[in-house]
Amino acid sequence: MLFAGKRDTHVDLSADHLSFGDSAFKFDEILHLSFSWVNTSVRVNFVKAPDRERAYLNIVLTNGERINLSFDEGGSWWRDVRSPLNLKREIKTVVDLYKILADRTFANRVLFYTEQLKQRGYFVYDDCRFYPGDKIIYKNKEFHIKSTKFLKYAESIVMRQKKESLVDILKREIVEFTYPQFRTVVDPDVIFYLLKQHFGLSWSQS
Repeated sequence: MLFAGKRDTHVDLSADHLSFGDSAFKFDEILHLSFSWVNTSVRVNFVKAPDRERAYLNIVLTNGERINLSFDEGGSWWRDVRSPLNLKREIKTVVDLYKILADRTFANRVLFYTEQLKQRGYFVYDDCRFYPGDKIIYKNKEFHIKSTKFLKYAESIVMRQKKESLVDILKREIVEFTYPQFRTVVDPDVIFYLLKQHFGLSWSQS
């Protein structure tokens, strides 16, 4: 498998480990995976330009080492050396690599959060504290499962009270206001699994 960056780097997979450049590590050494894949449509003078795709995969190991694999179709240094067909192929490589790693490391990455549950009664994700079946605490503000709407966006979950106060409504309508939310880029497969298992939260795939 070939990953193209500013220098071409081979990524090789075996039954139990991954090799990247001059380093190699086992799948059970992977602590977290962060993944983002964005397809952006652009119009120039009302004319639709070719879609631009971006993908990145960040691998965090148990020893704290981080490995970043990224690709930006809009980067000028790509256009000098690769055809549009090859650009598309490289995007698929990053996505497929993430899918393979996510599958082979899922159990270990889930364990990182479930061990916290055993020890504390909650787990921490994106600076929020998650109490199964009860609530999520964001910046010391509690969002109880039964009284909160959880809205899924591309890379985040927004939390809104089902019964909003007048102050909340005015904030939304009059001033620039960002709803409390947590991003779902780190271990996205794991957090959605935990939200379904421990909070009864799930969303349609459409």
